[in-house]
Amino acid sequence: MSVARGLMNRTELSSWWVAEELVAAADWWTEINESTRWQDGIFYFLCAAYALVSSVAL
Repeated sequence: MSVARGLMNRTELSSWWVAEELVAAADWWTEINESTRWQDGIFYFLCAAYALVSSVAL
């Protein structure tokens, strides 16, 4: 009986950990989504990547 209880506690702990990680991921995305600095950096990175691919294609 204690083995089943131990497994249940591990499952609950695992579920709690997954939920916490999802909340942290959502917070990370909100921070990036609201930051003009991140948006500009990603935009310029994508422009540079596109320019590199275009120059290789030519």
